Amino acid sequence: MRIFSWTLLLLLPALSVGQESAPKVEQRPPDLPSIVGRWDSQMLPDAGSGDPVAFTIAIQMVQRDLRADLLNGPNRIAFTKVEWQEPNLTLHLDQYEGIIDAHCADKDCNTLAGSYTRPRATGTAKFKFKAMRHAIELQHDPKAWKWPGLTGNWTFTFDVPATDNERVSKARFTQGPSEGTDNGGADAEVTGTIAPVDGDLGLLHGSIVQEIDKKKPKLPRFTMSRFDGIHVIYLKGAFQPDGTLAGTINYSFGTPTAFTAVRATPAPEATGTAALPNPETLTTVKDLAEPFRFSAVDLASGKVISNDDPSLRGKAVIVDIFGTWCPNCHDEAPLLTDLYNRYRAKGLVVVGLSYEYTDDPARSARLLKLYRETYNIEFPTLLVGTTDSGQIQKTLPQLVNFGAYPTTIFLDRQGRVIAIHAGFAGPATGSFAEVKARFEQIVEQMVK
Repeated sequence: MRIFSWTLLLLLPALSVGQESAPKVEQRPPDLPSIVGRWDSQMLPDAGSGDPVAFTIAIQMVQRDLRADLLNGPNRIAFTKVEWQEPNLTLHLDQYEGIIDAHCADKDCNTLAGSYTRPRATGTAKFKFKAMRHAIELQHDPKAWKWPGLTGNWTFTFDVPATDNERVSKARFTQGPSEGTDNGGADAEVTGTIAPVDGDLGLLHGSIVQEIDKKKPKLPRFTMSRFDGIHVIYLKGAFQPDGTLAGTINYSFGTPTAFTAVRATPAPEATGTAALPNPETLTTVKDLAEPFRFSAVDLASGKVISNDDPSLRGKAVIVDIFGTWCPNCHDEAPLLTDLYNRYRAKGLVVVGLSYEYTDDPARSARLLKLYRETYNIEFPTLLVGTTDSGQIQKTLPQLVNFGAYPTTIFLDRQGRVIAIHAGFAGPATGSFAEVKARFEQIVEQMVK
């Protein structure tokens, strides 16, 4: 049996949980909990209507414990805790304080229904959650893909003000094997991401579809989505006669933003092009001759640490402006940990400056502790402020045009800025290796 998750991703928006004619599901051994299996899932707006954001949840037994993972195509995020007391299921993403709270929606527990909630800067984000046990799929004869495809590099332009850092963004997509369908068409799996200068959107996953109609040929259309605990993204578009793309992107079921896209040749570089914002020039400081100043409490030790701290004197310092709520910051944390561990003997220090959603110190301390433990962070992480407007200007007044979490600042042994990198290109972008190499190049320069 061949299983292609993209077939369900394409068809899932048309399925409603609790349908009488549900597809045949895979059988499970009788000794396993009924919740074990693969679940084709959706996030939907809590009120009103909107295109469903599709993803997959995989639940398995590991030794005697339940483990659950959130999948967007091949990208996998582990839930931090699984609670199953039939018919109720609770899945935790503690790093974002996110919770899926669901229950069996039919007598055989082949469908789930519930909600996802997480706190945000103001109020609580809440979405409807639905899932259907992964079905045994129909077999189709493969068809060679002979229409325009998405594979490659693209430059997206969004219908937002010209001053918006995300107006022009690079993107990279990969189109997987094609497969015939039973509705007069052909479709294929697509994955990839859009990467504005302030950080990529994570791995998007979905399908590209070509309707086969000899009387009225049509150009391919595509849908992609992502849910990762923070992002709730739905992207849809179509090829245009001139080979460009046009469509919309929707974040958290808000107002869709229109886009157009053209192929990028050659591939966009990590350091930017004439059309794309440059992550190393987006943010600057007022005076490069002055030491970069900061001061805040390290919640791990309770000490106030500043740029004048004796532990930093004469050191090469990376200052990481981040938040535990930020997926791109989670992408960057393992790299900073690795650089610190490999170069600390040569005089490198890393200092994290955290800006959290609220000014609740107990909540921030809990999230920072989890963040440190997740990435084995041994360098100090200081709680500086919140994400409220004006906080960066108030606490780090030397910065000019701050616009991205994370923003990584590299200081020489006299505490002066030698480079600033806005945002972070994660593993989904295709530029991840480039950025890692660039960070190492700068660190080598710093510790000489």
